Amino acid sequence: MLIHVIADYGPGDLAFAEVAQRIKLCLPDAEPLCTPVPAFATLAAGLCVAQLGLNPAPRTPSSTTTSRHARTTRRPAPPMRASA
Repeated sequence: MLIHVIADYGPGDLAFAEVAQRIKLCLPDAEPLCTPVPAFATLAAGLCVAQLGLNPAPRTPSSTTTSRHARTTRRPAPPMRASA
């Protein structure tokens, strides 16, 4: 599973190492990828989120199966009731 971290720090920064460590702790199959933006560049971060969100995610063998965590946390939505 590919996870993009969009932040004002990069792969050589201790902050990115801490974030990547937490991601790998919770999602061992994850591949964190850092996309740095300039400090306090909210528009640049938003542009990166939009640009990455418009493209399909890459398929990997591990992303085709549902993880244990996803199976236990997803619940079906309750049925809609028609109002009278």
